[in-house]
Amino acid sequence: MTFVPRGNQQSRNPCRVTEEPTAGRNDGSLLPAHVNTPAVSLTHSVLGYVSWFTCLACFLRTQAQQVLFNTCRFKLLCQKLMGKAGVLILCAFGATIDFEHTSATYNRDKARSNWNWIRLWNYAQPPDVILEAGAAGDTGKGRGVFRPNMTPGNCWAFEGDHGQVTIRLAQKVYLSNLTVQHIPKTISLSGSLDTAPKDFVIYGMESSPGEEVFLGAFQFQPENTIQMFPLQNQQLRAFGAVKVKISSNWGNPHFTCLYRVRVHGSVALPTQNPAVQE
Repeated sequence: MTFVPRGNQQSRNPCRVTEEPTAGRNDGSLLPAHVNTPAVSLTHSVLGYVSWFTCLACFLRTQAQQVLFNTCRFKLLCQKLMGKAGVLILCAFGATIDFEHTSATYNRDKARSNWNWIRLWNYAQPPDVILEAGAAGDTGKGRGVFRPNMTPGNCWAFEGDHGQVTIRLAQKVYLSNLTVQHIPKTISLSGSLDTAPKDFVIYGMESSPGEEVFLGAFQFQPENTIQMFPLQNQQLRAFGAVKVKISSNWGNPHFTCLYRVRVHGSVALPTQNPAVQE
């Protein structure tokens, strides 16, 4: 029989006792961490995405409200301006040409400017070029001015010295003025303004075609490139179309050029003040 000293047992047993709880604690502490870490990460990820989508939804809602507010404010501003002034430049907002009741465009082969047997320009533009909108510029006096593309040849030409164009307006309007624009002599390819319109008459119609109401007879002076003509026979009725009949030009026997025509009027019946004289 072998005798083991008591002291050796005591020194060995504490080591065993201390090792076993330590191993148990390590296993117990690692197992929960290993199981719960993915769940915690997934929860944080889901909460992060939810927060991000919530912020995005709030941002989009704010932007939509801002756009709606600006749209309503712009509409109210337009209504206020329309109520006070009621003036529109109608040719820049939905006016169209009634081709059936408009003179034919000058022949393409003939509508050319020649100099030393070199063809310089083709005048064969469609009639709706006279409605072409332009950009606003600065006149140097703090006011804007309507400036369409007024390059030589960018006009509608019809054969001879008399013709007509019928303009359908975007809606029925109480007409007040008509503006005619032509290029200046300094940029004319021929060096003259003989293709500019001279005498013309304006008619109003409730629709096109329809009964024609005489609104005035005028003469365009080409030295003044932009001229506004107040209607001589203003009517207390709205018109949906305007006919401009040109009876002469400034000397060209082959064709007449019409660059820009703008119709002015009010969608509401203009108020009349007897005390105001114009």
